[in-house]
Amino acid sequence: MRHHEQTSHPEPCIIDHCSPVFLQPLVVQAADRPFIQATLVWSKPAIQDLASLAVLKFMTSATLATGGPPEESPEGASLKRGSVELLDVQTGTVAQRISWSAPLSTSNFALRAVLPLSDGRFVFQSWDQLTLFSAAGEIVTTRTLPMESRRADYNPNLTHWDIWQFAASPDGRDLLAIRRAVNSREIEEHWLSVETLEDVQVRSDSARRPYMTEASCTTAVGREQDLHLSGGPKKEPIVIRTKNGAAHPLCPKCYGSAALFLDDNHIVVSGWPRARFLVVSTEGQIQVDRTVGGKDDHIIQMSVAALSQQVAFLRGPQRMQNNTGKYSVFIYDAVRKKAVLLLQIPEHIHVERVESLGIMETRIPPQIALSPDGRSLAILDDSSLQMYGLTP
Repeated sequence: MRHHEQTSHPEPCIIDHCSPVFLQPLVVQAADRPFIQATLVWSKPAIQDLASLAVLKFMTSATLATGGPPEESPEGASLKRGSVELLDVQTGTVAQRISWSAPLSTSNFALRAVLPLSDGRFVFQSWDQLTLFSAAGEIVTTRTLPMESRRADYNPNLTHWDIWQFAASPDGRDLLAIRRAVNSREIEEHWLSVETLEDVQVRSDSARRPYMTEASCTTAVGREQDLHLSGGPKKEPIVIRTKNGAAHPLCPKCYGSAALFLDDNHIVVSGWPRARFLVVSTEGQIQVDRTVGGKDDHIIQMSVAALSQQVAFLRGPQRMQNNTGKYSVFIYDAVRKKAVLLLQIPEHIHVERVESLGIMETRIPPQIALSPDGRSLAILDDSSLQMYGLTP
């Protein structure tokens, strides 16, 4: 039986705002022969309790989108609310704030969809409203997404909702929306127009077989292609598929925890062991196979600079309990085929009191984002957001 909660969905709220700027240090260390240098441009305290729950994405080389967990909801409220801020890369000031809302019963709406598109435009999701913004930050069009819910059989107070996921190609000219319906086992893939947000092509779960299962998830989108991770990344290779073609393994050795399109013809894969990464052509030819860490290191996150053909890797310990939690950012230039910089990130330990367990210490991995032109690097941890300028 289907249930629909009645909620209001106003258009995203846009608020101009400015924030103070503060400076904090970061240790910079050369990697191989460095081609670039990192200079702190600005730093500001982070308002997020957990960096892992935050939004951190460049919309353009001049604008960074940030956002944290939902705000605390007042008693009796039916919606939880939050916002995404668009920061000026040079000053750190908030040029625009866009608000979102979602029913309180949702637990899978922690990270809002905010994705850069071509020509400085971007898309933003506020629950069942998907909005296209112009480069000037003005609303171009809004699409209402079908959103169904179902009460859990084992808990009448628990509501499950459809899950929508979004991914865009590096050049921002392809946009894919994936709907995991709560009332069926069907998975819908909607290729959307980046001009109108209307469906260009829709494919269902039956078209994903035999290589894609219910545990598979779309990890990246390229020009009319998409990549999928299996439910067991160490057992099955990454899968690639064209918009109108069949799915097949990217290559026999392309096992990994994440994969991103570097450009229309190349893919970067993070895997094992010792923080290993691959650069693979879309035809499945491995062009780079390199490890950039020790035996206890792994790649936590990747960020691609599509215009400069660079990749930033967040490297950290695989087993927190046996390691002090040191993190670093390793930047690789795919054109030069060399490392260009290594940034050591000081460890921050999140301390909180849990009534049943007493004092607890948790190491929270930071987040990173590399600008499309490769000239700016943003680093967010549980204490600060730092912006670095990268110059030859």
